Amino acid sequence: MGATQATLVGVGFDLPSLIKNFTYNAGTSTFTNLYQNAALQPYGTFDVGIRSAGTGNFAGGNLTAGLKAGESTTVSFLFSGTNLTASAVESAFKTGIGDGSLDVVGRFQQVNAGGGSDKVIGGLLPESDGGNSAAVPEPTTMLGAIAAGGAFLGRKRLQRKQEA
Repeated sequence: MGATQATLVGVGFDLPSLIKNFTYNAGTSTFTNLYQNAALQPYGTFDVGIRSAGTGNFAGGNLTAGLKAGESTTVSFLFSGTNLTASAVESAFKTGIGDGSLDVVGRFQQVNAGGGSDKVIGGLLPESDGGNSAAVPEPTTMLGAIAAGGAFLGRKRLQRKQEA
């Protein structure tokens, strides 16, 4: 049986090649640490990593500043690149995560309140799943949703910028 509780202390992801630069705003969240080329073994290095407040590298994390079940936070990324459009960014993230060319990872601590830690690599569920997954999403589904949500928020921000 899998873990029934844990604290999310970090999220990392790769960027599609059409994104040339970005800025990060932690807002009021506790995910104040930003890392480029964020290493998390055994999964390798990710273009971007954000982690809960505290000292150390991306592989660490501050348990008391992490997210527990039922909690949420909002952060924002502003992407830039040549001829970058909101739909192109959304499509690039969705395609890359779906075909495995872009990876997403989550860093958890206090797994099952035993003080252990874990890392989960993410991706999107295949369409053949038919939506018959369990009511509680698997960590990979959750991480795919985080990336897709980030692409959606980036799209909304780009749309607002274009309207201005």
